[in-house]
Amino acid sequence: MSVQYSDFSWKALLAGSIFILIFGLVMQLVFVSFAAGQMILAQHFPDWTKMTRAVVYALGLVLFFLTMGLGGYITARIATRKIMLHGTLVALLTGGVSFAQSLSVGGLTLFGALFFILGIPFTLVGCWYSIRRLKTTAKQA
Repeated sequence: MSVQYSDFSWKALLAGSIFILIFGLVMQLVFVSFAAGQMILAQHFPDWTKMTRAVVYALGLVLFFLTMGLGGYITARIATRKIMLHGTLVALLTGGVSFAQSLSVGGLTLFGALFFILGIPFTLVGCWYSIRRLKTTAKQA
């Protein structure tokens, strides 16, 4: 399996990466808002602290999955060849930017490494869904 320069869609790589970075920042704002609300709730209802913390972490995972999946979907819609390769490159690029930024701020954490690794399959799920939708649309036409 050889990859040629003409197989790359720079537009797909750029669109998917920019979407993930911008939408990811918006989703980070949503997550931080919920985390702040959880802290306020924990002060007033200390018995609920563990449950509300678990809900906030679950929300963070869902927002991350949504961000990476939609980025993969957008990448796949624009790329015409080697769609999964484009999705992997977008995940590595955006994950690398995010990981490098978190390293400069707080050092290496288990969650940072885990989210970097999980970004690849989450993005590929978005690519796979786009491919599946294109195939079902082509069959219906």
